[in-house]
Amino acid sequence: MKDRKLLSALSHVDPKLVEEAADATAPKRKAVGRVLKHAFVACQILVVGALLFSFAQKYTDKGGYNSFDPQPTTGITDTLPTDPIPTGTAESTTGQPIPTEDAEPPESTTSMKVAMISCSGFFSDGGYNQTVYEACQLWCDNNGAELGYFKPTEESTEARIASIELAIEEGNQLIILPREIFADAIVEIAEVNPDVFFLGLDVDEEDLQTAADIHDIQNYICPPNVLCVDFREEIAGFLAGAYAVRTGYTKLGFLGSVEIPEVTRYGYGFLQGADYAAGRIGADVQIKFHYANQLESDENLTAFVDTWYREGTEVVFACGGNIHNSVAEAASNAGAKMIGADFDQSYAIDNLYGEGIVLTSAIKSLSTIVEYYLDRYYGGSSDLGGWVLHLGAEFLGLPETPVGLSESTQWSESFTEQDYYALTVELDHGGIFVSDDSDPDVFPVVEHITIDDGTPDTPPVEQPTESYEGQGSGK
Repeated sequence: MKDRKLLSALSHVDPKLVEEAADATAPKRKAVGRVLKHAFVACQILVVGALLFSFAQKYTDKGGYNSFDPQPTTGITDTLPTDPIPTGTAESTTGQPIPTEDAEPPESTTSMKVAMISCSGFFSDGGYNQTVYEACQLWCDNNGAELGYFKPTEESTEARIASIELAIEEGNQLIILPREIFADAIVEIAEVNPDVFFLGLDVDEEDLQTAADIHDIQNYICPPNVLCVDFREEIAGFLAGAYAVRTGYTKLGFLGSVEIPEVTRYGYGFLQGADYAAGRIGADVQIKFHYANQLESDENLTAFVDTWYREGTEVVFACGGNIHNSVAEAASNAGAKMIGADFDQSYAIDNLYGEGIVLTSAIKSLSTIVEYYLDRYYGGSSDLGGWVLHLGAEFLGLPETPVGLSESTQWSESFTEQDYYALTVELDHGGIFVSDDSDPDVFPVVEHITIDDGTPDTPPVEQPTESYEGQGSGK
């Protein structure tokens, strides 16, 4: 404030008065000039210094965290750090060699080592494992790193921990653990290996709290060498339901594998999206909702879905395990359509059952997210761990939203790609609320659609075994 007054005073000095004073006091003229000059320079230094200090305060790290990283509170956040992502990270790795059951990881050729532990099944499963593996392989190829892959000998926490320990022994600095089945392993092994970074996919705080036997969110702290990314399936399901209705389909079906939260959130999001779209356009929408209580496709499940299509169902959203194969086969038999889940299922299903059967897939952008965090980790990003991130339809500088509809989506005049992006903006900015409840016994509140349990009105027709040969039923 004093500096401002001094500058103001100096700016109002009358030159004539100075000149008269100088003439009257010629011997003191030079001394007065020197004083004024020095005072003015001092003021300039003070003002510039204040501006520099303000600028530094704004951009200097506070408490050890910079402005581009999230500020930790309880170790759980709903936002993704907004570091810019390099271009080209969403490329497909189709054609890359995929490890087979008996394959051994290659010998190390670089100091950068990434490991992936398989969840259920093999890396060449055509689904979740393969999607994550190919993303890891692409990143390693582009960055001169080695990718190690490890398959637990059985479906147990002990076997998963053994695979993780083997990966650590072989010098892997970052280990990718796909699916919530690794929550117990993360809790048991992460803190005793602080120099190893763990990236958990589809692992949320509830999974970790249950594994740690802690049920108060305020008392749970995610280890600093762990980052868990949880995808909001209900948002992907919402977009799929809204797409189906806006595209003109009014007789829909949802077939989930088993009643687990991930699958249920897909289904409940689907109901909410269909209800939202039906209310917007005034459509009369009916939806069959059913759990298959199995993870694999088989002839009986295909026959069950056949009855849905015969009774008029136009599109079935298949979610969980490999049951999409039975839905695809039934859709092919009926000349009907389906919607996939988790990843873009059109490529495999088009080849097996005919082109155009898959209208769209409600996907998680696994490849983009995996490559994004590999970039951040090996780029030296500070405070990357200690978080559970919930990713939905946000626009975060990524080439695609963390969840959404697949690139192969069949757009229409009644629901264009531009309409889709406008809907994601509404979701991103909170204009639409989508419940993430996953109680299998309590449906979300809907106003414009009719839901039934999907029990067929007519008994399934037994199909001859020959009709399934070579059709990729998932067996």
